[in-house]
Amino acid sequence: MRLIVGVMGYAAECELRSIKHRTSEGRAVAKSRGVKFGRKRQHDKFQIEEIMDKRKQGLGYGSIAKSLGMKKSTVQMIVQREVAA
Repeated sequence: MRLIVGVMGYAAECELRSIKHRTSEGRAVAKSRGVKFGRKRQHDKFQIEEIMDKRKQGLGYGSIAKSLGMKKSTVQMIVQREVAA
């Protein structure tokens, strides 16, 4: 009985490795074709420009977020990403 369970466990482990390998190959092919992964952004370049302009005027994250109907954390993330770029 242990032998059968051990063999089945080994077969399942090999299959899992095979699935992971095929998935990573598929991802690499998709990336080479230009497929974008992840969630689509909910803001556009005009909103980003507006955020950066308001930030340069000295407004805080909270007031910027409120004026644009966004979350404060979203505004912070956008500012950090734009400053780093």
